[in-house]
Amino acid sequence: MHALAFGNFASLTHSTRPTTLDGTMNIFLCYGYVPHTTAVYFEKALRKDHSVHHIGTPFGERLGRSPNEDLADLVEKGILPKPDLVLFMESGSKFFPRGLEQLDCPTAGYLIDVHADFWVRENYAHFFDHIFVAHKDYVNRFEQLGFQNVHWLPVACDADIHGKITSEQPYDIGFVGNLEANAERRRLLLALDERYTMNDFRLAYPKEDISKIYSRSKIVFNYANSKDVNMRVFEALAAGSLLVTNRMENGINDLLRAGEHFVEYTDQQSLFEQVDYFLTHDAERQRIAETGRLAVLSEHTYDLRTSALLNAILSPGAGTRCAKVRTMNPSQLRTAYGKVYSTFRLVDAAFDEFDIAWQAKQGRLAAAHCLGIALLRRLNATVKLSRLGPKESRRAQTLLKRRLLGYVARALPPTRQDRTQKGEAQACHSSRHTSGSRTTTTTTQG
Repeated sequence: MHALAFGNFASLTHSTRPTTLDGTMNIFLCYGYVPHTTAVYFEKALRKDHSVHHIGTPFGERLGRSPNEDLADLVEKGILPKPDLVLFMESGSKFFPRGLEQLDCPTAGYLIDVHADFWVRENYAHFFDHIFVAHKDYVNRFEQLGFQNVHWLPVACDADIHGKITSEQPYDIGFVGNLEANAERRRLLLALDERYTMNDFRLAYPKEDISKIYSRSKIVFNYANSKDVNMRVFEALAAGSLLVTNRMENGINDLLRAGEHFVEYTDQQSLFEQVDYFLTHDAERQRIAETGRLAVLSEHTYDLRTSALLNAILSPGAGTRCAKVRTMNPSQLRTAYGKVYSTFRLVDAAFDEFDIAWQAKQGRLAAAHCLGIALLRRLNATVKLSRLGPKESRRAQTLLKRRLLGYVARALPPTRQDRTQKGEAQACHSSRHTSGSRTTTTTTQG
């Protein structure tokens, strides 16, 4: 496992990889833009020292590219300069670039939600020379699957955005986040809301308002899904409020310490006990909160995470270009891309892979399978969004699947087994027809 040394980052010097007159690098930063995603903070940090080309889907007035933009094609046509590094970061938007295996530079992927649908992140990992995961416990899982250059890189805070704004704290408890991500999180929040003064946590706040809510709260509540060290941990501490969280794993003890930087609870009763205690012990609450604030601002910012990421990729002995897609044959490559696009329900992108496979006469069956899965997932999502009842919904999905599989079957060329079976069936039919004719003739003569 490659664990990065947090709090002791070596700055990336201009001599590490001088590719332009001023020593900066051309970095392709690939992610589907949404305002609150982690990649936004990394982009801000990278732009301080390097030339960053964001490549992703459009959002609002922000321009973008197709969900499966071909990076090698952009470089070959001179639309973008030759990159020194390609960095993909997963986000809440469906985007994954093509042509990664053709680029003559290191490629890296930052996989954040590895605790949810690990198999999806495994599909991503095949494309990168370096794999960064946000949760430490999953480093070994990737290594056991044969991936090399796997690094642990937790999320962090942005000192400019998440810092303390005000000393007034009218809220007992603050929270900003997704209520639907976890039923237990929602249940605890509703229980807290009945007992304490809280912000309206049902609203969706822009990222610029997160620090305002947290700064105005004496306590910030956290419930980590799958015991992950999430962004809220660092954002709450940066705002100078006391973080009260369920017990986390995934390397939290390597980063921060319970009782010194934050406070833990184990169930609803202990949560209420912790909140009641620290709401009535201001000095102790403020001491822990301030210790946590100083710790994250000095050791856990996105500027420091970015330096650690670049050093892991570019320093001497950082590892070879070992992405699995670099040694795949055309059929395997189409399947690898197809799996990613089928996960995203990107039917057009999956069809592009099918079309390439069809023209090349390689990997047609695998590409067709991925296209079929993409269509099925799109259809299932459409049905779920409709107002059909459970019975009608299941019936509609069954009919759609049957029709889709029929389309895929007709689109595929016949296999050797199909041709053999068809020939045998025709021969059998011809034999029966001939035998029947002879019987009829004999009967007439008799």
